[in-house]
Amino acid sequence: MELNNEQIRRILNSDETNRQKYFRIYGEDVSKDTARHRLERLKEKLNSNTVVEVCANNFKDTVTITSNGQQCSEKLLECSQEELKDPNFLLKIHGYDINEFQLVSATASIWQNSTKDNKVLYSSRITVKPLSKEQNIRKLIEETVDTLFDDKDSSYSHKRITDIQKRCKKSKRDEKYLEICLPDLHFGLTVNEDVQSFSDFEYLFEEKVYAIGEIVKNTDPSNIDLVFLGDILHYDNAQKTTTKGTPQCSNVSFETMFTSASENIIMLIDYIKEVTNNPKIRVIYVPGNHDTVLGYTLMTVVGAYFHNDENIEFDLRQTDRKYTMYGTNLVGFIHGDMNAKRLNQWLYNDAREYISNAKQIEIHCGHLHSEQVIEDNGVITRHLPTICGSSPFEKRQGYHSVKRLSAFLWDGYKGLQNIFYI
Repeated sequence: MELNNEQIRRILNSDETNRQKYFRIYGEDVSKDTARHRLERLKEKLNSNTVVEVCANNFKDTVTITSNGQQCSEKLLECSQEELKDPNFLLKIHGYDINEFQLVSATASIWQNSTKDNKVLYSSRITVKPLSKEQNIRKLIEETVDTLFDDKDSSYSHKRITDIQKRCKKSKRDEKYLEICLPDLHFGLTVNEDVQSFSDFEYLFEEKVYAIGEIVKNTDPSNIDLVFLGDILHYDNAQKTTTKGTPQCSNVSFETMFTSASENIIMLIDYIKEVTNNPKIRVIYVPGNHDTVLGYTLMTVVGAYFHNDENIEFDLRQTDRKYTMYGTNLVGFIHGDMNAKRLNQWLYNDAREYISNAKQIEIHCGHLHSEQVIEDNGVITRHLPTICGSSPFEKRQGYHSVKRLSAFLWDGYKGLQNIFYI
């Protein structure tokens, strides 16, 4: 694109500095003295009626990275004034992902007028910086919540629940306190011999949801606890590492993992609500060592989805150890990566005021992906099994365990009545 004499005169007669004028005409950033000297020679040519043509293609797109991590991008844009006021437009047109960068500043000046679609050729300069980890998580929460609430009326959960019910039978119900434990789900774990694809794991999860529903219907509890004992997600960030930075094998994308986990957990809660007579449902979350940040983020999204439901309570406190009383029964919840010698002792300090009145004391945890039961000094510690597939590490080490979930039926005064394996 070329600039004619009149266009060049308008630029020379503008209020811009010599460097800005030179940049608009030649597309190069030079020193103040060089710009002044060359522009004076250009004015002499124009005054002598010499035809001067400058090609706008001389403009060079530039990107500069500063020491503080910010980036400056310069580019010629053919756009409208309204588009220049849109931060997302500027980020995209300069080649930046709006989910990874935010606009710090932007300036633009007219390079050349155009009659096409009322658009003008602008010299655009923007400064951007990467979004912080907290901003990325906040954006992920907002986008996921927006998607879930947009779909709430049409209810993808309700459709999946209907499909499950078509495949499954109904049965009778009874009444008790029910604790349903979901340790180490590891959404996003690399597929292996146990699970051929990620969609297979979702189908497996649906089967477990139906089985949980059958237990709920058969026991008809007045209170239900859904206990997530950590490591809901296989990794904790877009780099696919655990919270402490250990790389994890996974062929499932960050977005797919997070979205699938949130949708399936919401579907589980919706299904339990549908097959019961409105009992009190409490969702208890305990952080794991794989997903301390994203696991909490995920459960915050789920909690936001049910925030208007008076029958559902969420315990999302970021504490590694939690406990509850089922009548006279004290049960502690922990992920299970604590030192084995202290694993059954922490309740004596954390729940000291309940110990003397507790007829039965248990600690339920995950982490080992297998079932182990140890009784020591009146405290039963249960490492609970899970349904996630075996990781490549487990395969290499020859570890093998039965893949299942556990549910516990409690009587407030008689203690543990039954253990269900799912």
